Amino acid sequence: MRNTLCGDEIEVYLDVSDDIVKSIKFVAEGCAISIASASMLSTELVGKSLSEISELDEKFPVEILGVQLTPSRMKCAHLSLEAIQQALDIPPKLS
Repeated sequence: MRNTLCGDEIEVYLDVSDDIVKSIKFVAEGCAISIASASMLSTELVGKSLSEISELDEKFPVEILGVQLTPSRMKCAHLSLEAIQQALDIPPKLS
């Protein structure tokens, strides 16, 4: 997945068994916000069910980052969740 605003790119690899995420790996090129978000999400979402992940919205990555972001950096924080949900064929849940 690519952030067309700034060029950040992330590719995710998921191991899912019995509707539970067993592991998440990613390859990313981009800013510190997008890479930090991908790293933190890859830890936070292991052990979660697909239904739990489907309930996550764009606020979740920002909450786990725990920093104030400018509007232009919000897309950087959301990119990894969008990539994970897209890989799991879950439509994004926008607030």
